[in-house]
Amino acid sequence: MAKDFPFLLEWLVFLWQQNKMLQAYENARKAEGLLLMHPNLCDVLNRASFYNLLGMICHRLKRKTEETERCYLEGMALLENLAKENPSRFHPDLAVIYNNLGSFYDDHGIASKAEQYFQASLGIRLELAKEDPDRYYPELARSYNNMGSFYDVQEEPEKAIDYLLKAIKILESLAQTNPERFYPTLGECLYNAGVFFVNQNNYDAAEQYYYASTCIRQSLFKMNPDRYAPDLAMSLDVTGCLYDLKRDYDRAEKFFVQALGIFKRLSEDNPEQFLSCFADCHINTGVMYGNNNKATEAEKHLVNALEIYKKLSEGNRERYLPGLANSYYNAGTVFHTLGKPEKAKNCFIAALDIRESLAKENPKRFSLVLARSYNSVAAYYQCQEEPEKAQHYYLAAIDVLEKLMLENRDRVAPDLAIAYFNYSIMKQDGSILMKAYMIAKQYPDNPQCKGIIDFVER
Repeated sequence: MAKDFPFLLEWLVFLWQQNKMLQAYENARKAEGLLLMHPNLCDVLNRASFYNLLGMICHRLKRKTEETERCYLEGMALLENLAKENPSRFHPDLAVIYNNLGSFYDDHGIASKAEQYFQASLGIRLELAKEDPDRYYPELARSYNNMGSFYDVQEEPEKAIDYLLKAIKILESLAQTNPERFYPTLGECLYNAGVFFVNQNNYDAAEQYYYASTCIRQSLFKMNPDRYAPDLAMSLDVTGCLYDLKRDYDRAEKFFVQALGIFKRLSEDNPEQFLSCFADCHINTGVMYGNNNKATEAEKHLVNALEIYKKLSEGNRERYLPGLANSYYNAGTVFHTLGKPEKAKNCFIAALDIRESLAKENPKRFSLVLARSYNSVAAYYQCQEEPEKAQHYYLAAIDVLEKLMLENRDRVAPDLAIAYFNYSIMKQDGSILMKAYMIAKQYPDNPQCKGIIDFVER
């Protein structure tokens, strides 16, 4: 039985590579049962590799947080013990699981732990790449890519683009000699660089990177549709969002239609993994139609997204409630823009109720998005000329943001400046306006802060 375990691992890896996550998960749980019954079924390295893989499967499926974390930490503990005895043999595997833990904590909004593990993985890979560049440069590029995306989310643009460009440089060189092996990761890095430039409001640069990523993913899709359809759909979706931002609605629509078609097929074959992606694409499409003043099309897509997320959240509250809140919030924004105040109000309040409950359960992850909801609901009531309700929500947003400033000033400060600014305009209070201005001056590259600075200094 022990000699068969490596073959079982290979089978699980194959299922993972083919995006057959439910089948991989079911087989992995059976394998874990065997391991618990027969502790000597495999050696320590295979046991560590198994728990790392099970963690990756659970992470992709967004199974319960505790299960994913348990698997990763189990594998890490085994590898750390092995690495103490033989660093050169086991450091590469340890770097992999550190990187996976970084991604896990990043996805759950635990920035300090994410950075800790990403940096630990990067440190090992830098040393390995010095000793054997040909072997370890690909892994170093993956660490650079993850660090770049992490710092983009943390709103540290200089660090983010530095890491992303380092990753792209390495992978472009590697892909010249082995495109089949390195195109997938290069496509991901180019995609992440596009996301970065969108966040920096540099839409022309974002378009170049999205185009390069989409071209790679289209070529990979032709070679292996089952494996690369999800990546291509994501590229098409975000490119549609980009053209929506550029108000090129005809091109945006073409990309969304293609993305929706792929996500629809994927969600029919594997609803647990892809139905939420299908709903998110409906949201983005609905927002685009709303911006283009096509009310009927906008409402159709937004209602589709809400119906999907309502059903999903009934079966898995932890996983899908944030998506349901986002659906309500985006629907509220579109209905408000289209001049449907009652529908907008109902959606805004539904989103707020969910986000308040989520923030109570996990304040580190959801407090900032809750504050943004308070601010948006306040702005809605201000437009509806209901100043008392607007004031209530502005003050709620400010209260949350002032507390968050103590934990992560750079990430939260622009939001607080915007909340102060909006509240000062409603109250016509110069002292609050100056609070907004003093914060905004520290972040002149942020577009909304720049708007506050221009307003005060004009």
